[in-house]
Amino acid sequence: MKISYVIPTYNEKDSVPVQVRRIQNVLRKNKLNGEILIIDDSSPDGTAEVVRKLQKKYKNVRLFVRPKKEGVGAAYLFGYVRARGDVIIGIDADGSQNPEYTMDFLKKIGEGYDVVVGSRYIKGSYYERKSKEDKRHYFVSKYGNRFASIWTSVPIHDVFHSFRAIKREVVRHVKTEGKGNSFFMEFVFRANQKGYRVGEIPVSFLKRARGQAKTRLGKESVKAIKALLKLRWS
Repeated sequence: MKISYVIPTYNEKDSVPVQVRRIQNVLRKNKLNGEILIIDDSSPDGTAEVVRKLQKKYKNVRLFVRPKKEGVGAAYLFGYVRARGDVIIGIDADGSQNPEYTMDFLKKIGEGYDVVVGSRYIKGSYYERKSKEDKRHYFVSKYGNRFASIWTSVPIHDVFHSFRAIKREVVRHVKTEGKGNSFFMEFVFRANQKGYRVGEIPVSFLKRARGQAKTRLGKESVKAIKALLKLRWS
């Protein structure tokens, strides 16, 4: 089995080398065959140049530079369709999601699931909350996900989380329209509609150690509501 990790980047020159090294350690420790796809939206901070240096050290790193930002969902999908692995793992560059969960994802896939989402809201999970802003994000995200799960009838607790494992065949058959964070909800909704088994595993979610967060809670919440309404009546 070959694993493809898809990492979208925008101004992540300090974060992406750390995440790439963590993934390489996981692959080596578990004797896995894997590749890492970096999807960079023409970051002005030189992220692509940093990745090119990484490619000299790691031959399994593939870089794709897109001409402009089109949304994190669009970047992930761009990577999904270009992945060569049997299982595709989407993971952010900022260090909030730990590639050590790879074997947990693969175990769940081995149980017959086609899409497995890393959930921040089930028993055994952890969501780091140090500041008032962290707590506000946690509250909005947790109950927004709960509402979205009920609204879409997808049997998991974290439909918006980008950290997930997907069988490659699912990517070929699931068509989506969303380009932002709503893409993640839409993908599991469409997969569930088509009869693919959607499951989840508990994961830890930590604050980013480097760089700036790019999600604007209010703006993304409005977009999520619009996407939910669109899916419900589609």
